[in-house]
Amino acid sequence: MKSIRLTLNAIVLTLATVLTACSGGGDESTAPAETTTGGTTAGAGTTATTPETTTPTTGFARVANPAGGDYGLQCAIDYSTGLIWEGKNPNPSHPQGIGRTYTNFDDADKYQVTDLVYGVGDTKPSLAGINAASNSIGYVNAINSLALCGFSNWRLPTRDELIALGKLSSKLADFPETISGTYWSSSLSDRDHSGIVVRPPATSGNKEYRVNSFGIRLVRSSS
Repeated sequence: MKSIRLTLNAIVLTLATVLTACSGGGDESTAPAETTTGGTTAGAGTTATTPETTTPTTGFARVANPAGGDYGLQCAIDYSTGLIWEGKNPNPSHPQGIGRTYTNFDDADKYQVTDLVYGVGDTKPSLAGINAASNSIGYVNAINSLALCGFSNWRLPTRDELIALGKLSSKLADFPETISGTYWSSSLSDRDHSGIVVRPPATSGNKEYRVNSFGIRLVRSSS
């Protein structure tokens, strides 16, 4: 009987050893399960994320073309104001040629024409004169008909917009062709025959007769 009990004990010990080995028991540890961390590196148990892009708040840049690339020097965006400015062509004979000047008649019902040579009284501009390519409204209409940089809502800038542009004139690394001079604004003066011009980098505007010719740089809101 004693030998039978010894044999049964040996069998029990052997079975216990086998079961322990199969279940991974003993002193060996089991690796923890991987978890999703939401990190930026794709891999087992992680989620790939796209880095956020931020829009600059200062400086100028070329405007992106939805068809690919950008519009080059045809226009530029001012990140500090969100305004998009018209570019100028270095060829003076181009319709957007740098250095070209324009009169600024915009209302056929107002006495906006002053004859500075002969001294006659103020007269009203004709519709033909307002829409002429050499006048501000005619130029605005021509640029909008071309859908410059994909937009057809270009306009004359206000006095304050031109002043803000002039203050940054030394930092326009990507800004279209610039030239010093006098530019018409859309701001009104206290006389029908006068408009407001800005001479960047001036910090204020001046009155000038609308019959005089000055530069134009159109603008539009980015939204």
